[in-house]
Amino acid sequence: MDDVLSFADELPNPGPHHGVPWKILIADDDPSVHLVTKLALGDFTFEGRRLELLSAYGEDDTRRLLAEHPDTALILLDVVMDTMDSGFTLVRYIRETLKNKDVRIIMRTGQSGNAPEDRIIIDYDINDFKDKTELTVAKLRTTMISSLRTYSHLKIIAEEQRKSSANRAYLHTIIDSLSSVVITLDLDLRVLLWNQEAERWTGVEATSAVGWNLFEVAEIFRPLKDLFGELLASAVPARIERTSIPLRKDGQVFVHLILQTLAGSNGPEILFRLDDRTIAKQQNDQIIRSQKVNAFSVLAAGVARELADVLHSSEGDSVDRIRAWGQRASGLLDRLVRFSPTTTPSQEPRDWAALLKSKVSTLGLPPGLTLSYKGPETVAWVGAHPGGLEAIVDNLLENAVDAMTSMPGASDLAGPRSVEVGLNQENLGENDRLKHPDLAAGMYWLLTVRDHGVGMSPEVASQVFDPYFTTKPGGQGLGLGLPLVYSLAEGLGGFVDLSSSPGYGTLVTVYLPLWTGQVHKSG
Repeated sequence: MDDVLSFADELPNPGPHHGVPWKILIADDDPSVHLVTKLALGDFTFEGRRLELLSAYGEDDTRRLLAEHPDTALILLDVVMDTMDSGFTLVRYIRETLKNKDVRIIMRTGQSGNAPEDRIIIDYDINDFKDKTELTVAKLRTTMISSLRTYSHLKIIAEEQRKSSANRAYLHTIIDSLSSVVITLDLDLRVLLWNQEAERWTGVEATSAVGWNLFEVAEIFRPLKDLFGELLASAVPARIERTSIPLRKDGQVFVHLILQTLAGSNGPEILFRLDDRTIAKQQNDQIIRSQKVNAFSVLAAGVARELADVLHSSEGDSVDRIRAWGQRASGLLDRLVRFSPTTTPSQEPRDWAALLKSKVSTLGLPPGLTLSYKGPETVAWVGAHPGGLEAIVDNLLENAVDAMTSMPGASDLAGPRSVEVGLNQENLGENDRLKHPDLAAGMYWLLTVRDHGVGMSPEVASQVFDPYFTTKPGGQGLGLGLPLVYSLAEGLGGFVDLSSSPGYGTLVTVYLPLWTGQVHKSG
């Protein structure tokens, strides 16, 4: 045995070949078989890897070497060694005891004809059965190539399965760590996955849920049957999302849910995600109530301040004071009523270009200020409520003038004291939705009013559309101008953009959709 093993020193140097050698176990009680096999395979390589030939001369040798080398790729196994059926005994040991389904087993015998080859291959889970006399060098090498290729493919598949299993375990860990209820179902609404939050939220363990109908497992979800029916009736893929849906769970709760069909490994599946929003809704309701109370408080304070300016004015004639108070109150109520959601007069076509030309030509400017207007030579039809366009233009021009005259720091401005008004047409599409989430694609008229006044910081600019927020000195403004512009534009299907920088002025852009209805001559 030692003389045969020493033959391995005479193998050619591996040279440039790289990689871990393929381990081949020769299990045969005839030393000459080992010698001939090693001579035939001495310079053999496959996929750039040489062979490491291991020799076993009996059943015990074979078991020992398999324990020491579990990564053996191929066994050339003699049928008769210690007993007449040693080879078959070893095959059962390898496949059943060691649970090794990957190693390729080629059985070799010098006593062919004792059993049909096909029955042996089927009954004993071997990969080939050869007579030693017919296994020439060429056939041996061919057998090696096919066996090692199969073994390599099996290992690749096993590694991919291992990675896939690890990925699934990793994903399950992530899903179990979520604070959302996550459940997957087949199209018959049988549970496939039930995460830990689903266990906590429903009180039903995953082992009791998987494989059962969702509504039988957790009756709390029964009110959602119609939504599941709607999802299943939709074309795949489909998605349904609902917020603040009431359910009964130790009292009423409100949930945000997502239902979505997905392509699973075994066919379409349903993803059911649920988030308990009860506490968040309660907090939001409290915030809304506080905002309503604050809004009324601010409204009352603003109205009181506006009217108090008249009451405490220096006007000596009480009649004139009462008249001024009445005019001030009338104007105040006119601005407030425009915020009322119950006031929705029908829109009529108005020529925005003609209105702007008229306003610009009649606007009285303080000394040192200039105003320029650039607009279309044709009409600019937009739909508007009576007085709506006038209110938008008047408030924007008033703010632009104030920014260069009465605002703190206006007297220190060094640049040109000018207001630039423009009106042009633009086609807005889906890519412009960043300007406004509710934008409807189509043609718009854009009114731009740019001043070169004191400007605003980002913190201030973010609040200018809040009612009663004003940057003007006390007694000069109620803080309803830009909120009114915003409200009117939104009511007409448009929106407002504002950009400003301290010391460089402010640009306000009002977008209103083109009027697409009929225009009567009287309009």
